[in-house]
Amino acid sequence: MRGDIREKALELLEPLYQAEFVDDGWAVFLRKLMGVMESDVAVVVSLDVQGRPLDLNSAGILTETLVADYQAHFAAVDPWPEAFLATQRPFGKNVCSQELLDPREFEQTEYYNDFWRPNHDLFHTCGTLMLLDHGFANVGFPRCRDRGSFDRSDITFLDILSPHIGAALGLHHRLECNHQIGAGAEAALEQMEDAMLIVEAHGRLIHANGVAEAELASGARLSIRDGILVAGRQTDQAAFDRALHAAAVVSEMATECAPLALATREAESWQRASISFYPLPRRACDSVASGRPCVLVVVCTGRSSGTPSASLLHELYGLTAMEARVVQGLSLGKSVEEIAVESRIGIGTARTHLKHAFLKTGTQRQSQLVALLNRIRARMRP
Repeated sequence: MRGDIREKALELLEPLYQAEFVDDGWAVFLRKLMGVMESDVAVVVSLDVQGRPLDLNSAGILTETLVADYQAHFAAVDPWPEAFLATQRPFGKNVCSQELLDPREFEQTEYYNDFWRPNHDLFHTCGTLMLLDHGFANVGFPRCRDRGSFDRSDITFLDILSPHIGAALGLHHRLECNHQIGAGAEAALEQMEDAMLIVEAHGRLIHANGVAEAELASGARLSIRDGILVAGRQTDQAAFDRALHAAAVVSEMATECAPLALATREAESWQRASISFYPLPRRACDSVASGRPCVLVVVCTGRSSGTPSASLLHELYGLTAMEARVVQGLSLGKSVEEIAVESRIGIGTARTHLKHAFLKTGTQRQSQLVALLNRIRARMRP
């Protein structure tokens, strides 16, 4: 390698750390690195702890077919990782293939004869094995036999760059995990029969499932104004703001707290819905909003899957028929007064039944009781 080795390494840091955030970023970085190394291929393979390939980024002459063949079969017979581990070299310390593997033995391997030899006779390699949180990374720069082996300056150059490659791969893994968590959460939200929305502390909408999009379109219970979630026509804006703010504060403090809830104010009590505000834990916030406090907003109409039956509430918490009726009414957005009238009992009696329900369910407020029933309803779904 000719020129200032450290300067060449520094020139590659920007494209390396941009690799996760620009289109085809890893390929761009590897092409630049391949040019400096004067290799025919640059390849970074992430492996799990059993040595199975998880992800592969490459530049050079590797075709999609060769990449697929490597992942399907040749990764398992690649002698490089095993030889590297056998020498007990420090992870991240680069080495040339002729120092790691006897060239005559390498020529006899299935890996060389069936993979590299038919494809430009890639015989010489310089690279390393890196230890990552989720496994290993096999980083290699093969070149054809006619171009000769790598030298000490190539190793020195890669030793300067390797810690940064390891850091970038760790970032890639964390971002990929967060993406998978977010995708899984999004898929789960789409299966829900209630309206589910994730918002930041100030109300900026991050995600809404299909049911929630319909709610927003109607504007009755919830609405969007300049990208911010606000109360709809049938919801008290001041109460909405207080509940969202309180839940966001809990999310930011990373403390556990029962969700807050409020009821909408449709003219008919049976149409009223419960809007619950769940502070999201920090890990979930890391996934969906880069760590900023977030709140899950759930609109439960009480009609989609029905409220838990009186018999189920009795079995779970020992509620009497009347206590269950009071609880069911609250979950449908009814007031204690409305429940008392419908049940033909006094308001004081209805409040007594509610107090008993609090004691039996371990809750202290109506919002906690409604949130408990919402969780039971979720478990009732097929």
